[in-house]
Amino acid sequence: MTLFRKFVFLLFLLPCLPTHGQQRSLKEMKVLMHGEDVLDAQRASLLNPICRNEEHPWYEVSNIRPGNTLSEALKFDFVRSGSAAGKINAIVVARGDRLRFPMASSSSSNEGTFTCSYRYVKDKTELSADVEVYIELVDADPVSPRSGGTGANPLYFKVSRSATRGSVSTITKSREINANERAIFEARLKKYGPPPPAPKGYKTAKSHWPIVPGTPVLVAYQGTWYPGEGLGTYDKRLVVEVPDLLSTFRYSYGTFAYDAVALADGTIQDLVSKRHNYSPSVKLAEGSIRRMPEGYERLPLEEKLPKGMPIKDFSWGEMLVQEDLGDSLVVYWLTNGRTETKKRNQFCVRSATLAKRNDKAQLETWAKSLDATLEAKYEKARQRAELVAGGKDAIRERMNQARMRAGVSGIRRAASNASVRNYDIKIPIPEGYKIVRHDSKVEVGDVLMVSYSGKWDAVPVMSLREYDNAIEIYWESWRNCYFVSRHSLIMREKDEVSAKDAEKTGTSEAKDETEGSAGGGEYTVNLDSAKMDGDTAKMLMDIADMDLPMVVEILKVLPIKLKKGLTKSEAEALVKKVEAVGGKASIKK
Repeated sequence: MTLFRKFVFLLFLLPCLPTHGQQRSLKEMKVLMHGEDVLDAQRASLLNPICRNEEHPWYEVSNIRPGNTLSEALKFDFVRSGSAAGKINAIVVARGDRLRFPMASSSSSNEGTFTCSYRYVKDKTELSADVEVYIELVDADPVSPRSGGTGANPLYFKVSRSATRGSVSTITKSREINANERAIFEARLKKYGPPPPAPKGYKTAKSHWPIVPGTPVLVAYQGTWYPGEGLGTYDKRLVVEVPDLLSTFRYSYGTFAYDAVALADGTIQDLVSKRHNYSPSVKLAEGSIRRMPEGYERLPLEEKLPKGMPIKDFSWGEMLVQEDLGDSLVVYWLTNGRTETKKRNQFCVRSATLAKRNDKAQLETWAKSLDATLEAKYEKARQRAELVAGGKDAIRERMNQARMRAGVSGIRRAASNASVRNYDIKIPIPEGYKIVRHDSKVEVGDVLMVSYSGKWDAVPVMSLREYDNAIEIYWESWRNCYFVSRHSLIMREKDEVSAKDAEKTGTSEAKDETEGSAGGGEYTVNLDSAKMDGDTAKMLMDIADMDLPMVVEILKVLPIKLKKGLTKSEAEALVKKVEAVGGKASIKK
């Protein structure tokens, strides 16, 4: 064949070659679907999933079998090629229905076993012996309706051949994608897919290139290249100001992956020899994507900052310097009362404030302000400790004070028909405590414990609901009342008396009252000193209903009243417990 004939042959063949976005023939789609038949979109039912694209993964399904437990509908093995980006479902056709089982837990693996759980379907009856299984990819619009975006109908792509267990009469085939679905898919691919190739004369940025603030760049956003200015790096991405996208980003600039940024060939050469010629139009705070606020500057690196000096971090939280550790600072947040250690380069300070760092009178004022703030925090900790030490009477008194502060309406009570909240216990139960059982004797005013966010909170009982055995608690941290399930709460073992046992032995409260009247109950144990270690923390948590954060606060403000209203023998036993962990305690009548 001559060169001219080859050229004519290629011209004839070129229109027949499939290209991205072009409608393929059913024969070409069958090859794409690994030999499975593809139905015509005009004649096939819309219940049939549409044909896959090269951008989608491909699954092979085998060894379909029943589950091992009553909660497992089906199990099968799978092998995947390609990316698993998107929402992957296993579709089981059985009993005349299509059952959808999300594969989120297995989609990140290239091969494995997937279990179809009954918790994803309403009908819990056993599947028949004849079932068909295939894998589906849901190409849903990632724009959330909550953010004001309008979501579109999802596209369902079939990304595996049908596999069967038993004799299935009709196999679910894929169908070709129609024109409307093709337009939706192309628009989403342009908006959320990989960036387009760099324009002529430009190269895609690399992470090792010495890109400096002020470098002119192009950025790819939703399939289009826009001119911009590089301002720095943040979290392994480039921060770029894009004038054409001012309404898109919160601060008129955004962060982009390196493969979405392109530099001109001349700019790349200048970064090697003339990068000092570039200067940014916007200066960002180090380690942040925000501008340095007007009148602020970075902290001096070699100079120790005075105690109590007011500074900010780049989330613009107000705080005071508690201790300067060199590369790091211990700061006290004025907004939430937390003490935190953070890197020095994450803070900035007002220039006028920094100028006063050598003024002795100002240094004294800053120090006194910090001491007063911390003392107020520790005083609150003392009050919490004495409240717990006082037992039920002190809790009730605190609740009455809260009612007075809240006015005539009092504490906001939970509605009588409010739903029951469950708080799963995921942290160790303190020694001497047990989970509240369905028959445990609980009364209004009792102090129980509930776990939340990795710690235990003491909560008084407000009421008991008979029809579902729920307990209404007052959660002081949230300033609100809730009905909580019994298995979410714990109580002291000595107070844990079931209703059946109460008939025989009487409640533990009655026993405590008898002992108190015999011994007088007039003794108070003061905690004079203690070590800040694990044994001391465990001792305080066990005997005084304290959580770990409260223990840390208490140990900073000793001495405190640890327990009052005790008999002499109880007080002496408590002192021995304190001394056993290296602490000192005293008894007062």
